[in-house]
Amino acid sequence: MMEFSIHHTDEGLKSLYQDWWRRVHGTRNAWAAGMLFFCVLTMLLVQSAAWYLVVPTVAAACFWALVQAIRHQAVKLALEAFAQSGRPMLSFRFDETGLTETSTVARVLLPWTSFAGLAKIGRFWVLYRGPLHNAQFIAFPEHQLPPEALAYLRARLAALERTAAKSA
Repeated sequence: MMEFSIHHTDEGLKSLYQDWWRRVHGTRNAWAAGMLFFCVLTMLLVQSAAWYLVVPTVAAACFWALVQAIRHQAVKLALEAFAQSGRPMLSFRFDETGLTETSTVARVLLPWTSFAGLAKIGRFWVLYRGPLHNAQFIAFPEHQLPPEALAYLRARLAALERTAAKSA
């Protein structure tokens, strides 16, 4: 059994959400940027703005702007939700049954089988509850996560992977 507490800051969470967004969605809109670059380059080289190049260029630019607006709004809403919760101190307890997270808002026990992986994103260790794109995770600031807690998480997740591999 292991217990520790963390306290998130607005700046830390903002950087986490932005880094997470880039990691998850950054490659998804890379094709739009590539298409935009290709269309503009072709229009410059051909020296005639044919409609079949203008339309995809405008569509790619609009798509990229829309994705950026969605990202900005998602980060803003996440930070507002955090601020409304009163920025609580979060206490964690790791034991054989799972991870217990306690704050002034709620207490929840999550069994180890509900976690899918652990990754380092920016200055945070992120414990995923599902595939990367599901956006369900618990974030631990790197400087507040005790080394023995990180080792315990890694060992626990490795044991889950071995169990899943044996049963498959």
